[in-house]
Amino acid sequence: YGEADVGGAQNQITKRGLFTRDINRLKLMLGSHELYRAEIDFNRRLIKDKLALRVSAVQHRNESWIDNVRRNFRGLYTAITYRPFQRTVINVMAEHAENTSVNSQGLWLDAFSRTGTANIAAAGGYVYVPATGLSYRAQGAGRVNSTGTGTTIVDPTILPKTFHSNGPNSTFDNIYQSITLEAEHHIGENLHLQITGNFYNRKIDLYGVAAGRNVLRDRNATLPGGAPNPYFNELYTEYFRTHVINGNTVRDMRFSAVYDVNTSWMKQQLMVNLQQHQDNPGQRKPKFAEYVDHTSAAWNGAQPNPGPAATQAAFTATRTLFTSNRFMRRYYFNRDGLRGNEEIDPVPGVSAWYPDLSNAVPAAGQFLSRRFYTPSWGVGASGSYFKDHFFTHVGYRQDRFNMKTLVGAVRALQNEWVTDEIPGAFAPNPSFVNVKVDGANYGAILRFNDAFALGYNYAQSFRISTGEGALSYRLGERQGIPVGEGEDISARLSLLQGRLELTAVRYHNFRPNDRFNPAPVIAIRDEVAAIFPETFHPTGQDFQTTTTEGYELELMANVTRNWRLTFKFEGEDAVLVDYH
Repeated sequence: YGEADVGGAQNQITKRGLFTRDINRLKLMLGSHELYRAEIDFNRRLIKDKLALRVSAVQHRNESWIDNVRRNFRGLYTAITYRPFQRTVINVMAEHAENTSVNSQGLWLDAFSRTGTANIAAAGGYVYVPATGLSYRAQGAGRVNSTGTGTTIVDPTILPKTFHSNGPNSTFDNIYQSITLEAEHHIGENLHLQITGNFYNRKIDLYGVAAGRNVLRDRNATLPGGAPNPYFNELYTEYFRTHVINGNTVRDMRFSAVYDVNTSWMKQQLMVNLQQHQDNPGQRKPKFAEYVDHTSAAWNGAQPNPGPAATQAAFTATRTLFTSNRFMRRYYFNRDGLRGNEEIDPVPGVSAWYPDLSNAVPAAGQFLSRRFYTPSWGVGASGSYFKDHFFTHVGYRQDRFNMKTLVGAVRALQNEWVTDEIPGAFAPNPSFVNVKVDGANYGAILRFNDAFALGYNYAQSFRISTGEGALSYRLGERQGIPVGEGEDISARLSLLQGRLELTAVRYHNFRPNDRFNPAPVIAIRDEVAAIFPETFHPTGQDFQTTTTEGYELELMANVTRNWRLTFKFEGEDAVLVDYH
């Protein structure tokens, strides 16, 4: 099921029922930061060489060195292996897992160290200080924000390394189930067939925050009403709470056939692979955020229209209205600590849950439904010659990415999620995407003797699940599916019957359409648009050509059966050019 990556992909083999032996395993783990983990794994041969049962379970809990961060995980896995005939094996595997965690916020950014200030825009919303209940509108005449370098804060006297402001109830619940059916059949000694089907379902319930990693300084000497500001010149952070209920359903099928060719001087495996991947993202699931309650006196602007938006312009106006009514929870580090950060429910009579109308996604429309299919086929051959002194491999694979998207608008309803289609709106989102990508790979290893071997490998790659990117700066052009190619040449020397091993690799990778997210400033885009008014798309996104070259050298000494010494040295040069 993996994608064609230049560097390869990690291969995971799930546990199966075994006919060879019974298993009884118990594993206990204790660690710092209240780490507790217990695992069981047992296998039973219910019918000799016919039916085997494998059961595994895990219970895991740990805190963290970061305040409030924690993880609880529990899972149950069952596998049944059935051999109805000597050359036929059927595996059925099922899993249920529940993961509840409070995740780290990531790196904190300096937005306070410079002397300049910036006026607070309408998006500043409504400020609420949980420690004291103080609340007021952020923007207004003379209201300013501090500015900073935007770099990571590393000074522990400003911000302790353990700091986490989201609170202990900002939980991420991830519950998923999967069931897999796999059947393989061998015809004679040379032909091997396998068919696999997989169903996977995931449900997510996340209490999170938005815009909560900047550290600012309160530059306002007075409150909006004119009273002295008790927090003047204090450092703080702020965010507005979100509640996301999401998930997706995945269905996979794959058929593989392998044929062995054996002669006196050659062994060859020929393979064909057909597969289908289908994903139904849960885009219609609610994505709420905390805003000022529209029935309270703190609400700013016209009352929201709870009905369907008739036009894209009406929907955009609703977004602007809600953006100015974000309910921003503010925490001052040196005065009030984080009192109230455990609260995740709205403040009665002041704030409420609404659809998350102010985030970036609704600006381009709310996905009403999305479904994509990625059928794929591939052929390959792998062989060895002259008594394992020469090895070759060659392969070709073609994938298609077919996606259908229905885009509309979500209504401005409190505690409700209702979406409507607006015909003709949100044109930049294509309703249908049909893309075909392919790639080939080949390589060889020349093994002179037990001590020395040379190898060469070439591969083309693509990451089709990333999908097409946004419109680029070139008018009418999209970023496209990320593709690339790479090659490497290697040498391996083994001495003293394997006690001393030396491996050297030289590689070269090339990716012509790497995604590039940082955008030039508006002034530069405006200047380019003025020079190229008919070909430049100022709201697009960039991509670039990336070339990486490097080498790796590894020396390994197997001193005894229990001791191994390893020395590794590597270097790499990366070149980024051809911005689009």
